Amino acid sequence: MSLPTFPDQPNINREEAINQILSSIAMEELGLSHVLNAEGEKLQYILGTLPGQTGSTASVDDVLAVNNSVQKLLETASRNQLFLNEKMETALSAAVMQGPTGPTGATGPAGGPTGATGATGADGATGATGATGADGVTGATGATGATGADGATGATGATGATGATGATGATGATGTSAIVPYASNDPVSLNLGPLGVAGTPAYVAFGASALGASILGTTISLAGSGLQYLAFTMPAAGTITNLSAQFVVVAGTFVGVGSINVYAQLYTAPAGSATFTAAGTAVGLNPAISLISVGDVLTGSATESITLNQGDQVLLLFYLSGSSLVVGSSVNGYASAGISLGL
Repeated sequence: MSLPTFPDQPNINREEAINQILSSIAMEELGLSHVLNAEGEKLQYILGTLPGQTGSTASVDDVLAVNNSVQKLLETASRNQLFLNEKMETALSAAVMQGPTGPTGATGPAGGPTGATGATGADGATGATGATGADGVTGATGATGATGADGATGATGATGATGATGATGATGATGTSAIVPYASNDPVSLNLGPLGVAGTPAYVAFGASALGASILGTTISLAGSGLQYLAFTMPAAGTITNLSAQFVVVAGTFVGVGSINVYAQLYTAPAGSATFTAAGTAVGLNPAISLISVGDVLTGSATESITLNQGDQVLLLFYLSGSSLVVGSSVNGYASAGISLGL
């Protein structure tokens, strides 16, 4: 392999110079092919696959080192290919013939007639004011002018000191309020749903109770079940202000790890509707259950603010909820509660 050679006499024309550039690119490509072939033979040698060679004594480190060397050479060759490609495209796009500069053309004809006179420029700045002349003789007093318009109202003055507190007024009439009691009469059974979610609830009224037919949700439809008749109807508009509840354990099963809680929740529905929606805050009864113990008393209360219209229905539910590690659990017991109702 040898480097490209150029003629001793550089006196060549433009076309010959372009051909020489293209020849040099071809020679560089030829030289690069020899270099790449040598790198391939180097890999064959280190791997023991070179024709006439028996086996290889190269270690893994030797193979990795040669591979790294070949990789770096290939990266260099790739960059050189980009350079040679740009060089070739530039040479191929160059004009082959370029003659001498032609003579200067004749001067063109003069322009058309003189245009119309432009608009008058803006007035110059006003000169400085001359000196004030001497005062003339005072003239006779003129007639009094008309009275001017009233001026704007002045700012408001500072606030005066606060007066003494007046006497306390008479106490207003006491508002009407009531307490609505609930009791299951017989024990109710509360079941836990999958992964600790609320299962089937128990509906509690005044000395009566019933078990739900479906898993508890934010909205429950009781059409056709008869359970809606355990709700009481508002005799007038009012507000529920408190809910207190109690549950006495009489039996149950507990399977899993963690604990379960008994909850009391009010549901309401418009007059004549069998679709009830959870209202207010659910009351969690304490203590939580991690072991069924007959006779345990669970209690809890919460401040509520549930506004109701005349004719609205109010229903009380008890249900179980627990951790996701508690499965297949149920609790039986007596459920009771009371609500404070302002009318």
